[in-house]
Amino acid sequence: MHNLTTALRIFFFLIFCISPLAFETNKTATFENAEQLDPSRIKKLITKYKSTASENEPQALNNLGTLYLKGLGVRKNEKQAKEYFLLAAKLGFSPAMYHLGLIFHKGLGLSADPAQAEYWFRKAATLGDADAQFFLATILASKVDDEIKILESLEWFQLAAQNGLVTAQYNLAITRKRVNPSQVFDKTSIYWLNAAAEKLHFESLKALYFFHYPDRNKNDSLSNVVSKLKRLAELGDERAQYLLGLSYYAGKGIYLDEQEGLFWIKQAALGGLLEAKEYQRLFSISKKLPQSNTIEYLRSNYFSRETDNLKLKSNQIQAKIK
Repeated sequence: MHNLTTALRIFFFLIFCISPLAFETNKTATFENAEQLDPSRIKKLITKYKSTASENEPQALNNLGTLYLKGLGVRKNEKQAKEYFLLAAKLGFSPAMYHLGLIFHKGLGLSADPAQAEYWFRKAATLGDADAQFFLATILASKVDDEIKILESLEWFQLAAQNGLVTAQYNLAITRKRVNPSQVFDKTSIYWLNAAAEKLHFESLKALYFFHYPDRNKNDSLSNVVSKLKRLAELGDERAQYLLGLSYYAGKGIYLDEQEGLFWIKQAALGGLLEAKEYQRLFSISKKLPQSNTIEYLRSNYFSRETDNLKLKSNQIQAKIK
């Protein structure tokens, strides 16, 4: 019994010591956790990192870079952040390479340099960094007149998708549709849209919704998509609320219920969605709207070439600082 008690004490002591510093060793974590730390705690971390950085420890150098990039515990200094990232990158640390790509891509503290951004994203992507793979893929996919670059973008989107990055799964499907001669989603695209939809990624849910909507033989597939839309709507996503409201009105993928439809459209309007506000305004005038026609309009607009091109911009995800 005594041995068990001693073992438990050691276990909880280790948990107590390790947990507050978990974000330091997690290479994929953002520095949002650090923003919530007490300022005195951040100052101690800076002292620790600077001491370790003097020994050319890449993770400490990268952590210092993130603190200067975000202005946490120090005056924000993007140029100083870049220097720390560069030191860590030269030591082969992939998160620092990703950060350098981000700095050159967004022009943080300096002029944007697409060539340098692609260079550093590619180095980090080659080492398996999923976010770098995604950004590199979006850069390559934006070269719409270069077939070789577009095809290479598919390879990087695929790797990032396999690494679990939801936005990469969506963009992989969209890019495959762009290069498909028939301009439709193939089976592989649908597979990745379904993977992203499981994580309640709205754009993937919307793509699946409009894909299944016109097919009367796929009511179960549409119902499955709408059930996920409802979960997302209940979490407060106004885009999902609006599309769910229209679904109730049209009785597509869910039972017909105009009151429930109006409720969700009102929720979307309260959330600030302009389309929902306009729909609500028109409803107050006419009291009856062609819901099915509205969905069909949204569908045709969504699958237009212009809309597809917009989906590939890399600002789809909030850039993570590691």
